[in-house]
Amino acid sequence: MKRKVFLLFVISIACFIQSNNAQTIIKGRVADISTNQPLAGATVSEVGTTYQTTADDNGLYVITVSSDTSSLLFTFTGYQPQQVELSGRKQVDVGLLIGDAALGEVVVVGYGSQKKINLTGAVSTVQSKDLIKVPSSNVSEVLIGKAPGLFTKQNSGVPGSDYANLSIRGYDAPLILVDGIETSWTRMDPNEIESISVLKDAAAAVYGARAGNGVVLITTKRGKSGKPTVGYNGSYSTQSPTVAPKFVPSWQWAELLREGELNSSLPFTYSEEDIQKFKEGTDPDYPNSDWYDAAFRPWTPMHSHSLTVNGGSDKVKYFMTAGYIDQASMYRSGDLSFNRYNVRSNIDAQISDRLGISLDLSYRNELRLAPQTDLVDIWTNLKTAVPVHHALLPDPSKGGAYSGFLERSPVAQTIRNMTGFNDNLQRYFTGRLSMNYKIPGITGLVANAALNYAMNYQYTKILDRPFKIYSYNYAANEYQDRGTNGANSLNENFSQYTQIYPMVSLNYDRNFGNHDIKGLLLAEGIDTRNTSLSAGRVDLLSVEIPYLFAGSTENISNNGNAVETGRVSYVGRLNYAYKAKYLLEGTFRYDASHKFAPGSRWGFFPSASAAWRLSEEPFIKDNISWIDNLKIRGSYSRTGNDNVDAFKYLTGYEIRGALTSVYMFGSDVYKRIYSTGLPNPDITWLTMTGYNLGLEGTFKDGLIGFEFDAFYRITDNVFGAPLENYPSTFGATLPQLNINSTSDRGMELSLNHRNKIGGVFYYSLTGSASLARQRYRKWSEPLYEDPDEIRIYKRTGNLTNRWFGYRSDGIFMSQEEIDNYGVDQDQAQNKTLVPGDIKYKDLNGDNIIDWRDQDVIGAASFPDLTYGLNIQMEYKGLSLTVLFQGASLYNYMIADIQRGALSNLANAYDFHYKYRWQPDPNNPGVNINPDAQLPALLGSGVGVNTNNNKVSDFWLKDGTYLRLRNLNINYTIPYNWIKKIGIKDMNVFAAGSNLLTWSRLGFYKKSLDPEATDTQKFYPPVKVISFGLNFKL
Repeated sequence: MKRKVFLLFVISIACFIQSNNAQTIIKGRVADISTNQPLAGATVSEVGTTYQTTADDNGLYVITVSSDTSSLLFTFTGYQPQQVELSGRKQVDVGLLIGDAALGEVVVVGYGSQKKINLTGAVSTVQSKDLIKVPSSNVSEVLIGKAPGLFTKQNSGVPGSDYANLSIRGYDAPLILVDGIETSWTRMDPNEIESISVLKDAAAAVYGARAGNGVVLITTKRGKSGKPTVGYNGSYSTQSPTVAPKFVPSWQWAELLREGELNSSLPFTYSEEDIQKFKEGTDPDYPNSDWYDAAFRPWTPMHSHSLTVNGGSDKVKYFMTAGYIDQASMYRSGDLSFNRYNVRSNIDAQISDRLGISLDLSYRNELRLAPQTDLVDIWTNLKTAVPVHHALLPDPSKGGAYSGFLERSPVAQTIRNMTGFNDNLQRYFTGRLSMNYKIPGITGLVANAALNYAMNYQYTKILDRPFKIYSYNYAANEYQDRGTNGANSLNENFSQYTQIYPMVSLNYDRNFGNHDIKGLLLAEGIDTRNTSLSAGRVDLLSVEIPYLFAGSTENISNNGNAVETGRVSYVGRLNYAYKAKYLLEGTFRYDASHKFAPGSRWGFFPSASAAWRLSEEPFIKDNISWIDNLKIRGSYSRTGNDNVDAFKYLTGYEIRGALTSVYMFGSDVYKRIYSTGLPNPDITWLTMTGYNLGLEGTFKDGLIGFEFDAFYRITDNVFGAPLENYPSTFGATLPQLNINSTSDRGMELSLNHRNKIGGVFYYSLTGSASLARQRYRKWSEPLYEDPDEIRIYKRTGNLTNRWFGYRSDGIFMSQEEIDNYGVDQDQAQNKTLVPGDIKYKDLNGDNIIDWRDQDVIGAASFPDLTYGLNIQMEYKGLSLTVLFQGASLYNYMIADIQRGALSNLANAYDFHYKYRWQPDPNNPGVNINPDAQLPALLGSGVGVNTNNNKVSDFWLKDGTYLRLRNLNINYTIPYNWIKKIGIKDMNVFAAGSNLLTWSRLGFYKKSLDPEATDTQKFYPPVKVISFGLNFKL
């Protein structure tokens, strides 16, 4: 398969690279038409080719073109572009008018494109140049902070899994299409992408049942007429976690354990003399091991390379690319890595004046290599690895070092040769053959047909390799056996997903004087098939032979399944514009899904939107010259979602083969058949009804601009169980009914300013903010009658992201403070409370702390507010881009060992040592730490007692943060320096991401990342420093 794809790529290049034509040199000057001031840095390019140059400080330029009959395009930021036909001239001087070039920007929308100025819906766009400024292993990361209304959250920096979660306006996961195909996209090469459009309101409704949560359209690059241009983009990066856990050294851990044992009235494990020996570090049996440092290195490399070929003629155009990326991990063993290579070929051929054909092919290979022990398990083991045990054995090949708890050895578990491996190979192939035909006799009518194919192959192989765990006694010079980690087993999994997606359509586009009419009629179908096979063996003859045939014939496991889905859709759209002033758009989509019964299978999803360009009205156009564009727009849409398991309208059964689900008849073992629950014959679509009102404008020839949107969405038919109609104990699984409803509301604001100073210094500022909140509009739930139950548990009418818990009031500093507290906090006259426990507020004033004292203490873990500031500056050949991005209105719950040090006698963070409630050794009921902010430690291994483990604002922290998300410094090498070696354009750059973070996590912020709220693992998002080079031949 790899050879076939590579051969196809080579053949495509050979077929379409054109021979060089005669060249002509054109000279001239570019200036402001009003002031005649030179426009230094203005871009001059030959239309239909890749020939391009820039004007010097005096506005002078020299460009080589393919013919003296071609056309030149002159562009400059803040000025209107101008196209000039050469007509045999060798000298061309041009004056440009000030204007807003963004008004003519073409934006990709569903099944087509429109000029931004004519849009009636809410659409945000990210261009290719903004995606490749900072090297990244995935596309989702480079989208962070780039588009208003696009909420992002990056939880992890694990190679191959360091993508960001995306949400449009706080909804669930959006529909994401690559050239119209729903396929894997996060690992695409950003160099393949031309633009990304985010459709947020009625603009997304043309996708009907799949558009309920918005749509992201990724459009890849296509060829342009002209001589072949070969481009290279390469970078070398080094990565490091944004934060790393800061654990205490061995003597402080021993001190904390001794203190916890004092608090728990337990005998001491370590004496004062032992603690001193740990501190001195001269006795090898009293080590100070940094298990995290032994397992991880601080910086890891990543390098990427991309090669593109672009060109063609009026008849055939082509864009081809090949890319490679290699991303290492922070494991010192080097045994966690990700690499990807990709190829793409997009070819457009104009067969005749009426017929055009396009063929798009892409292939991507992703390989993830990892130790058998999962990253989560390594963290679990790492947190119980205490510094009083050596992280490495004198002879590391003998086995894993004992970490202090069970048969755990987290350093050894990062090594494939020790623990085994978990390897994952994924291959993606997409193909698209399309044609367009201009129908004779009807001007503007075009017939289109396309056949799309997508395939995803995935293969995983997991070898669990047992190894011995030892501790080493240096005084006795002997190893002590601590057990065995792992089991002798092998598992292999294979799956393949295929999608066939045919589509036919009619497009109409014609102007009748002041009237512009565009229409679309489309039919499409999507058929998918997903098959998987798995097999497992235990007790291999040798783990050096990791193949199924080497396993025992006993305890064999095999499994397989297949899933087929189908969808049919009919789509229509009509656009009308009068004098480019009054704009109307209406769409409909009729969708059918296999998931529902025949009577509920079809859904109708319409939308309507309108816009009024006030700036084109005489009362503004003739009287207020500083308004370039002012437009108000509004939309209504009805979209859907079929996000439910298929065939829930039928009674279903499943066969279970687990040991707890079988029965014996005589000496034979039989599998059981279980019902999947009661069916719902009326189950149908979720429906989303959305409203959007927008206002946008640009002023003073593009000097200032803004865009504002307010939205409201109602989601009906949300799946739920009818709890209020059934008893709490019921003899079956309740069916999922379309009975719930939610509502979303919010706003988006984008402000921009750009300017040119002295003809050579250009800058722009773009600030954006997005707010989204969701409420339970109607929810199936028990009928609450108690006022406190209604306040705490009732969902209907309340925000969905409320976090309920107790309100804290510091900690009890002494037994005297507990005795004088007039509130029964433990409902046992405070007899179970001890100094160092958290104190809670009695909100209802009944002098008892119970469930009725709970209140809203914060928001959920996904932000409701995001904001960003993008700064760009250019001076001659030097440019600087800075992106600040942040989020707020969400919370971070401190959990795991961050909350309870010494849980299972685990390790402790430095903040535990500095801010703990510390007992006076001579008077244990009194605190002697003036900085005490955390509860007293326990030495029994439970970590946190019942009182301190309540959900409360003591542990819930404000997740608000601001990051220096991107920084890019780019220098364009002067053309005179490189023209002799055949290079047309060359840039060198230095870039960084996640370089600085400001958060409100208090003393936790040095060890916890504000975005990693879901995992609190030691592999947070990474900061990256990159250096790179790109050039064109």
